[in-house]
Amino acid sequence: MEIYNIGNNKLNYNLTSIAKIISDEVGNVPINFDGDKEDNRNYKVNFDKIERIGFVTEKSIRDGVEEIKESIIQREILNPYDAKYSNVKIAKNDYL
Repeated sequence: MEIYNIGNNKLNYNLTSIAKIISDEVGNVPINFDGDKEDNRNYKVNFDKIERIGFVTEKSIRDGVEEIKESIIQREILNPYDAKYSNVKIAKNDYL
């Protein structure tokens, strides 16, 4: 069995950058950081292995944010705070 990181080296963001994209897409809402917990990771995930076998991403982070926003507007997502939309909540329920 092989393990692959799925993504694109050009779309390698930290949480702060993603928060800024979300803020831009939903109308320049303020971003509140929880104390000094800003995402200061100094590494990037590498996607060379998956790209070598021909994988190409079709959508950007901004595309995904736009899709989620539209799903909320169209009421396809009724409660965006539901645990099923949270990796952290799902992991806690399944593994802890």
